[in-house]
Amino acid sequence: MFNLEQSIADWRRQMLAAGIQTPVPLEELESHLRDEIERQTKSGSSAQKAFDAAMQQIGQAHALENEFKKIGRTAEERKQKFMCIYFVIFPAFYSAMCLYRLLKIEMSPALRILGFAAVTLTALFIWSAPHFHKHLPLVRSRKLRMTIQGGGIVAWIICAGVFMNFILPQLNLTEGQLVVTVLWLMMPAAVLANIGYGFSDVARRQTAMAIS
Repeated sequence: MFNLEQSIADWRRQMLAAGIQTPVPLEELESHLRDEIERQTKSGSSAQKAFDAAMQQIGQAHALENEFKKIGRTAEERKQKFMCIYFVIFPAFYSAMCLYRLLKIEMSPALRILGFAAVTLTALFIWSAPHFHKHLPLVRSRKLRMTIQGGGIVAWIICAGVFMNFILPQLNLTEGQLVVTVLWLMMPAAVLANIGYGFSDVARRQTAMAIS
């Protein structure tokens, strides 16, 4: 004998097995399924026919899974396109702003070259971020990746804070020397940010390969 609640429970298990939990919550899908069953039964269909018709209306697990994957890929593609634009525009903006400052302030040629070198290396590190995945290992644990990224950023903040508050005031630097020092201080931040992005990019690429 057909058991409607058991059939719906089996349907839920199929949805969960297919990994269908986002972007539409499973509870919302079940609500649509029950509404369609109720509509079919009010039209005179038996519980089994109503369930079968509702299944056709809502869609099978694999069909929904494929649709959600398409939505996920579209969102991921937009994100990656944005990041590619960012890794081109931001280094150019950063370089232009810093080079303008370096050319405006009076300093020795050697000091100006050091400033140019710091800006160039920082911009290159940011620009090359999309290629970092080629040189980093796969870290499967998202928690571990976040720990590595957060640990690096916290370490840089502490070191930069100690240098800026306790060491730098004792050096009695000129304006030009101070600007160049800060520019070199920014380079490790760019490296750490790129490494963090690289770990996430490795995991994303591995997941995309597994899905395809």
